[in-house]
Amino acid sequence: MNEVQKFIHNTNQIIVDTELMVLLLAGWNDHSTIKKIKATKKFSAKDHDTLTNILKNYSNIKTTSHILAEFSNLNNHGYYRKNCLKDLKF
Repeated sequence: MNEVQKFIHNTNQIIVDTELMVLLLAGWNDHSTIKKIKATKKFSAKDHDTLTNILKNYSNIKTTSHILAEFSNLNNHGYYRKNCLKDLKF
């Protein structure tokens, strides 16, 4: 196993980029939402389930201010806040 593989294998953190964050939140709301959002139309419910299963392997899911800013730009006038984030507590 090379150094990169060791790092990947031993880390408990992952960064979720903008499109995957939108996919994750859209699918949490309802799998049918995935096809209703421009940024996630190319994904399927199976993609969401795969992403969710991958993320279960990490104890720390992180993002950056740049990713959040891009996510905010894709927000479609509060669509995610109103429909995808309504049951989440921050």
